[in-house]
Amino acid sequence: MNRTVIASTLVVLLSTATPPGEVKVVVERNDKEQARAAFAFKNVPAPARRDAGSKAKFSIVDGHGDGNSAGLEVLNDGRLPGGQDQPTANFFFAQKEDGGRLALDLGSVLEIQRVNTYSWHPNTRGPQVYKLYAADGTATGFDAAPRRATDPQQCGWQFLAAIDTRTEPGRPGGQYGVSITDAAGVLGKFRHLLFDVLATEQVDAFGNTFYSEIDVVTAADPPPEPPGAAAPARAADFTPVELTDAERKDGWKLLFDGKDLTGWHSFGRKEVRPGWQVEDGAILCADPHDAGDLCTNDQYGDFELVLDYCIAPGGNSGIMFHVTDAGGATWATGPECQLLDNKAGRDPQKAGWLYGLYDTDVDATRPAGQWNHLRLLITKDKCEHVMNGVKYFDYVLHSDDFEQRLAKSKFASMPKFAKFDAGYIALQGDHGLISFRNIKIRPIEAKK
Repeated sequence: MNRTVIASTLVVLLSTATPPGEVKVVVERNDKEQARAAFAFKNVPAPARRDAGSKAKFSIVDGHGDGNSAGLEVLNDGRLPGGQDQPTANFFFAQKEDGGRLALDLGSVLEIQRVNTYSWHPNTRGPQVYKLYAADGTATGFDAAPRRATDPQQCGWQFLAAIDTRTEPGRPGGQYGVSITDAAGVLGKFRHLLFDVLATEQVDAFGNTFYSEIDVVTAADPPPEPPGAAAPARAADFTPVELTDAERKDGWKLLFDGKDLTGWHSFGRKEVRPGWQVEDGAILCADPHDAGDLCTNDQYGDFELVLDYCIAPGGNSGIMFHVTDAGGATWATGPECQLLDNKAGRDPQKAGWLYGLYDTDVDATRPAGQWNHLRLLITKDKCEHVMNGVKYFDYVLHSDDFEQRLAKSKFASMPKFAKFDAGYIALQGDHGLISFRNIKIRPIEAKK
């Protein structure tokens, strides 16, 4: 068994005088304020695009991918996240699970020179903690997919290295690059790799690392990019949002231009919390742990609102209106149009319903991961909820029917709920991942 030597620029980088036959690990970290999509490190090679790992097959042999994670294909596609908190550009294990095991099959025995892993997140999902095993697959009793209860070294695997890039408390986030090599230049001849991945912390359910890329480099691969080179970031695939001449004539305005969060703030603050990001022309609730509810700066009374939303599997969100600062939370004043993955969401209130007040037996939503189009008409005379072109119901605020329903709901104990004729529009951000785009509003002048 080779003894693993760890070198880290977080403390000190080992010199090249590592004894032959020893595995050498180089760890580098870019602080979250300095990290960029280039994944540029001084001593860890940039992520490769044509390495042997790009053709390998990844599989989960223990644990589960998170519902908000990208698929395993992001680990070897040579493309990188464009920002520090992009769940759809990284793979990570499910919430509340202590990591899991990933297997990689190269298809044939290859002479491996190095294994590189990359991750990026502004908080505890940034560091990497795992053990790496390798095998050629020829040992008697070899198990290509050993679960956590099985010691890989007892079923044909060779231990290569133990990785733990966690830094001092209070500085967990950032961008990490790990390069595992051998002083002799070759780690060994292997077909299979096994990553026994652990969560970085157990304080909450959000400790599983955002892995951005895993490279396996052989002598037959093209020369690696020099440190500081970069694989392409995931390009923003969207068309800039613009109003048509007819929309402008009819009084429509954009609430979001597809570029930044100008015109929005987090409830109870002047700024926007970091859990909200702009990605691919959409507002993304990327980290419900640090998002809260996002509010328009302007307040609206009577209006027509249209937007597209895409909710993650099991996701739960909502759009509230007539929200004011008079309550301690958005829902204390503003009625909510519920948004939910109707198939896997755990709330009995379904997408498109006016939460706790009006519902329907119709379900016109598309599956989680697909875009839905929502239209809300909110006026003193009539309100309508329309999902993907299908009208769900209408109601009149403060009508006898509305007040009777309100009196029987959980909102009856909230003295300021639905008492204001104007307020912010709020996007709920503490229940799961969701994206919004093409957000347009047409203010309607009250009848005199």
